[in-house]
Amino acid sequence: MGYFEDIEIVNYDEKRDTAVRQCARFFDEYYGIQFNWRGRCELWVGDGRKYCCEGPHVFFTYPGVAFNYGAPPGEIRTHLHVCFRGTRVKRWIESGLFQLKRTEPFCEILEAEKLRELMLEVMTLQRVPGGLNHGRTVLLLEEVLLRIAEQPTLPRLLYRQYADSFETLRRKIVMQPGSDWNFQQEARRLAISEVHFRRLFKDLTGLAPGTFLRECRMRLADKLLLEANRRVAEVAALCGFHDEFHFSKMFRKYRGESPRSYRTRLCIK
Repeated sequence: MGYFEDIEIVNYDEKRDTAVRQCARFFDEYYGIQFNWRGRCELWVGDGRKYCCEGPHVFFTYPGVAFNYGAPPGEIRTHLHVCFRGTRVKRWIESGLFQLKRTEPFCEILEAEKLRELMLEVMTLQRVPGGLNHGRTVLLLEEVLLRIAEQPTLPRLLYRQYADSFETLRRKIVMQPGSDWNFQQEARRLAISEVHFRRLFKDLTGLAPGTFLRECRMRLADKLLLEANRRVAEVAALCGFHDEFHFSKMFRKYRGESPRSYRTRLCIK
């Protein structure tokens, strides 16, 4: 499976109830996902200030700087890690999926049990090499990174206050992207300012509301253009665009080709 050979798993482990501290640890030419599952953890990156967390938090390790981390003196914690290297890591960094040198290195994990299960599954697959296991490992590793990237940057209390409302709105947009969405009205419905609404939407979904809506509309267009009996003008209207020209312009911007080229390329007659 050459497609997955651009990632190599260097090492992995789960250490339960450990008091071990890593001092001036360098990660030469490889990167790591470090998951503090239980207990308190202290972290210094290079000569920077000390950061502390308690309970499920993740931090990333990378080459070029010394890491110092572990439980406070006299305490224990449970820690999981998966370390890797390869050219695919560069794409993860460029896309923001693997965020180096974060302002706050610790990322709180809300669905911690699920993340732990995924990391343990990665380790299980690595213990049985051969076949398609490496490919599955890489896909699971990307799922781990996606779940970390999706963690809200808002304080937990604020997250709980708005999470359900924004998740409901997100699902409605996915199901009805062609509707005439008005985010000013959505902000008023939640009794918050439009600026606050847009910030919360991005923090809770990962995309600004307008960007999220356009992507949903493009995905609907992808699907509808595969139906040979639909005219491009009809597809545009169903996707929430008021004229075919604007739809074609946006489709080319986000898909790199015109709707008709897309349809022709996929052999739709």
